[in-house]
Amino acid sequence: MVVTWHCYFCNIPMVDFPMLHLFSVGIGQLIVRVSVPLFFVISGYLFFVGCEEQFTVVCYKQKLKKRAQTLLLPYILWTLIWICLYLVFYKIKPAPEGIKTVYDYSLIDFLFAFINADVIYAGKDPILALITGEGLPLVGPFWFLRDLMVLCLFSPFIFYFCKVIPSKLAFLVLLTSPVLCQGGYLSSAFYFMIGAYLSINKVDVLYIIRSSVFLYIYAVVVMLGIVYFDDLECSLCHRYLILLGIIVFVGVSYRFSIRGRTVSKIFVEATFFIYAFHGLLTKFLVPKIQEMAPWNDITLTLLYLITPYGVTFVCLCLYSALCKVMPKTIAVLCGNRVGTYYNKL
Repeated sequence: MVVTWHCYFCNIPMVDFPMLHLFSVGIGQLIVRVSVPLFFVISGYLFFVGCEEQFTVVCYKQKLKKRAQTLLLPYILWTLIWICLYLVFYKIKPAPEGIKTVYDYSLIDFLFAFINADVIYAGKDPILALITGEGLPLVGPFWFLRDLMVLCLFSPFIFYFCKVIPSKLAFLVLLTSPVLCQGGYLSSAFYFMIGAYLSINKVDVLYIIRSSVFLYIYAVVVMLGIVYFDDLECSLCHRYLILLGIIVFVGVSYRFSIRGRTVSKIFVEATFFIYAFHGLLTKFLVPKIQEMAPWNDITLTLLYLITPYGVTFVCLCLYSALCKVMPKTIAVLCGNRVGTYYNKL
């Protein structure tokens, strides 16, 4: 879903291509935008598994130690890789005059490339960027990992809050938080705490959310969102739509799991690699493909629908090849999220 989101044809006037508008808005801007909030919910749930009764100092240290291996180390290494690739790219093809590149970075710029590149390229205030978390690091998709690491640091406070808050008040917070959470760390914390609350309090919601009613409601709301997208994007209604989407996707996934449906093991193991690498393809390669393609509604729509599969396929092929050449390095870059496929090499 993240790859589809980042393959959105932002440089093409949607008004001139109604079919492309239908699919790119419905899929690329409404449905797949559930992905990252859903990942925060899952992360919040899994973080507190095994520590539901008491979140001790020992448990806290163990959790941080594991996240240092699975989140922090890959975060640093992939950012360094992106910086090196940018150096090569702008050496081959110099940027237009006035455009800041990695060759122009100061020491502070290199630091904020890891934290919030909006300070470098958009002139965002460094202090405000650090406090709010609004903005992207150099590896754009890694804002999720950045926010997740910050939330892990504050996990004792999150545990205490989720443990003491009454269920009725928690439900009220769930309904009202989208009004306040409009981006940055607050928005990330909201979704993370949904998962944390369910895990800490051992709340089983599957018997409710697996109902098909949510799916039908979601489908109707998405259709309305396509029509009124200009007024819906980043609005309060859009944030409530994301909440509904989380319920639907968890429910659908649960129904698939009980029917024995599974995903290819190599795809599961390559997920982090795809997540870390696909941004380079969507940033440099996909726009070139858009420029070369005939600009008519059917062609652009088909191109939009197959592009995420193409990007994913390229990433999978590269992952497979690199696993054969440097399996241990790939294991480290992916936070040791390798298993059967890696062990067969």
